[in-house]
Amino acid sequence: MSCRKAKARPAVLGAIVLTVIILLAMGNPASAFPDVPNEHEYKKAIDVLSYLGVIGGYRDGRFGLDDSVKRAQFAKMIIGTLDIIPDPSTATCFTDLGSPDANGYPHKYVQAAYEHGITYGTNATQTLFAPWDSIRRDQVVSMVVHGAESLYPGALWDPSPGAPLVFDNVGEPHGENLRIAEYNGLLDGLIGMGLGWNVTANATRGEVAQILWNLLDLLEGAPVQPSDEVWIYPDGSGDYPTLEAAVAAVAPGATIYLGAGTFTLTSTLMVDYDLALIGYAMQGPNSTTIQFAGDVLDVYQCAFYAEDIRFVSTVTSGPSNVIVACDADLGLRRCYVTGGSRQNDLQGAGLYLYGYSFGEVIDSVFAQNGLHGIDVEEASDLQIANSVCSENVQSGICFWDESTGTIMSCTCDSNGNDGIAVADAAQVTIEDCTLADNGADGIALFGYSYGELIGNECSSNGDAGIYFADQSDGAVYDNECYDNHWGIYVGADSYPIIGSNALHDNTYDITYE
Repeated sequence: MSCRKAKARPAVLGAIVLTVIILLAMGNPASAFPDVPNEHEYKKAIDVLSYLGVIGGYRDGRFGLDDSVKRAQFAKMIIGTLDIIPDPSTATCFTDLGSPDANGYPHKYVQAAYEHGITYGTNATQTLFAPWDSIRRDQVVSMVVHGAESLYPGALWDPSPGAPLVFDNVGEPHGENLRIAEYNGLLDGLIGMGLGWNVTANATRGEVAQILWNLLDLLEGAPVQPSDEVWIYPDGSGDYPTLEAAVAAVAPGATIYLGAGTFTLTSTLMVDYDLALIGYAMQGPNSTTIQFAGDVLDVYQCAFYAEDIRFVSTVTSGPSNVIVACDADLGLRRCYVTGGSRQNDLQGAGLYLYGYSFGEVIDSVFAQNGLHGIDVEEASDLQIANSVCSENVQSGICFWDESTGTIMSCTCDSNGNDGIAVADAAQVTIEDCTLADNGADGIALFGYSYGELIGNECSSNGDAGIYFADQSDGAVYDNECYDNHWGIYVGADSYPIIGSNALHDNTYDITYE
C-alpha cells in the first residue's frame, strides 16, 4: 500500500533537548510519580520524558518502573522522542493492529516507525506487527539505533576495532545494533548493565525511559543530514593533512571529526558556511585542542557547532578573543575556552558574540581569559546551561546593548570583577546559578538592563551578592546571598521587585541607596 510519509522535525528536536537541559538544570524536584524514588537511577529520564509527553503514567498515578512495554507502545515512544509527526491517516500496512482509538493509536505511530525504517513487521510480507507483545531489550535497542541512523546519519559512530564491548558475541539480527548502542553511550545508566544483562529479556518501562533519554542526550546538537563527513588527526593522517585544509575543502553542512591531540593553526580559522567540529574530549589526556597565537575561531553568518574541543589562544603579546561569532547560529557543547588576551583595552574574551547572533552553550568552561569568559553584545541572544566561567580577569559572563539570554545552572566564580554583568538595555534570566568569590559582585545590573534572578546562590563576593545600579530593573526571588559586603544592593534609581530571599551573614543584608 502507499501512504504519505510521516514528517520528521529534527530542528525542533534541538529545542526539545534545550528544554531538557534546562529542566535538569533546575535541580532535583520531587518525582512526578510516587513509585519513582528521588534517588532512583532512572528518575531524571522518567521526569523529563514525562514532561515532554513521551512516556506517561497509569491512571492511579504510578509509573510502573518494572512493568513491560508493548511493541505498539514503544513505537509511539520512539516517534515522540524523535519528534516525528505521523500522518493523521490510520491507514497502515499491518493487519493485526485492531481498531484505532480516537487519536489514531496505535496505527499512525506504528506506520510512521515503519516508514522511517525504525521497525519492521514480524512476518516476511510485513503485514503483521504483534502490537501487544512485550518488546525485548534487544528490539528496543535496534529501534533506537535505526531511528538515530534514519534521521541523523553520522550521529552514531561505529565501534573502534578492538574496542572492548559487552555484546561482542551477540549474533544478528540485533548484535551489531547492541554494539553500536553500547559504544555510543545509549545503554549508559542501565541498572545491571554488563555481561549478565539478558538482551532477550522484556524491556521495562524504566529501562526504556533511560535509553530514550540517552538518545535525546546524544542527538542534542547533532548535525542533521550532513552532506559530508571527514576525519583528521594531529599527525596529518586522515582525510586531510590539516584542519585548515579540511575546512577549506568540505562542503557546507559538513562534519569534521578531530582525533585526540593538539591542532596548531597557522592563522585564525575562518568559518562562513555551516559546519560542525566534533572532537574527542575537552579535558584530560585524550582531549582535542585547537590552538593559535591570536583569535582561534571566527564564525560569520553561518550555523556552527562544536563539541568536545578545547580552544586555546596562545598569544603572548597583542590582543585576542578565543572565539568570535558575528550574525551566526552558534552551538557549543563540552568545549573549554581559554587564553583570550586583553591588550590596550582591546579584546580578551573567551567567546565574543555580536551582531544578530544566537545560540546555545552547554556543559562548557570559559576560564582564564583576559577580559570576560563570555561577552554577548548588540542584538545577540544566547542560552547558557550547566557551564563554568571562572578566573577571568573581568567578569564571567557579560550581556550588553540590547542582547538577551538565559543563564541556567552555571557557576561563575573567582572572576576579577563580576560573576555575571548585565548592562545597557540587555535582558537576561539567571536561574539556579552559583556566584562566588568574585572581586566585585555576584550578579550586577547596570544602565537600563533587566534581570529575572531566581534561585541563585551568591556568596563571598567582594561587594554585593546582587547589585542594581543606574536605572536597572528586575525581579529577585528565592536567592541566597551570604558572606558578601551587601547581600542585595539597590541603587537610588533602580526599582526591582524583591521577593523572598535568604540573606544572612553579610555586612549589610540589603541596602536601598
